[in-house]
Amino acid sequence: MRLTKRDFIKVIGASALVPGMSHSQEADYPNRPVTMIVPFPPGGATDATMRVIAEHFRKATGQTMTIENKPGGGTLVAMNYLKPQKPDGYTLACMTRAQFASYWVVGGKNAAHPFDDFTFISATHGSIFALVTRADSPYKSLADVVAAAKANPGKISVGNIGAGTTHNLVALEFARLAKIELIHASFKGEGDSNNAVLGGHLDLSVSSGGVIPLIDSGKLRVLAVALDQRLAKYPTWPTFTEQGYPMKMDTTVGVGGPKGMDPAIVAKLDGIFRTMTQSPEFAASLERLYQPVKYLNSEAFTNELRQRVDTEKALVEQYNLRQP
Repeated sequence: MRLTKRDFIKVIGASALVPGMSHSQEADYPNRPVTMIVPFPPGGATDATMRVIAEHFRKATGQTMTIENKPGGGTLVAMNYLKPQKPDGYTLACMTRAQFASYWVVGGKNAAHPFDDFTFISATHGSIFALVTRADSPYKSLADVVAAAKANPGKISVGNIGAGTTHNLVALEFARLAKIELIHASFKGEGDSNNAVLGGHLDLSVSSGGVIPLIDSGKLRVLAVALDQRLAKYPTWPTFTEQGYPMKMDTTVGVGGPKGMDPAIVAKLDGIFRTMTQSPEFAASLERLYQPVKYLNSEAFTNELRQRVDTEKALVEQYNLRQP
């Protein structure tokens, strides 16, 4: 059969769309709801922040972003769920430092690789950590905790959200610097850890932004913040450093998807998140959770996380966190 010039142009035009249909998919994306996997239960800072992101995503795109909580394993449950999902941009997940440490804690057994198995889209914010106790506890400062721990070795307990997570590392580093022994209790999320403190089952908890309402309501007290200087919004919160235990531990949080996402979809999502982080309304919402805005594009976010792989492995080994 002989093709006319018009027929030839039609064939070439159609064939250009076949390998992934990238251009048409990108132009049409998103045309249905997007699922955001959160590796922690409701009630914590990460969950609250991702719900803020979901609302801004809806305003930017007209499409719903549904939060699906999959806690457990220090993020490993969520990461293992995300890995086999279709890389079409409709199943995303919150990416945190915890997934890297948790991978090394289990030695990589039955765990998606924290770097090789995912696409990193954008960093959107940072996370700040504080050591808290019940407002009516006898601990008014780190000195009180240290004195009690030395008088009662192995009796003071502190909650976290999994071995190797930043929450856990803050408590481990404080104990190392203070030369004390703490009992470390792991929970699926910081909401559960904070509730255990409120119920008198724990002495201390390491928490991030989700703890703000409990502090504002006078139920919990901040003993120290893991920063090198006090927060401008909360100037009464002392730092670990000023109390004699130099420590700065924060983390970068962002959004990712399964490996193999269409670069055009990644670029479009990155543009949405970049614009979102430039919004004063978004910054104000995160400030209420004391989570600072921190935008990094896909390349910069990927590079920062690439550097964390060996760092987290070293921390897991330093604190002897690897499971047998």
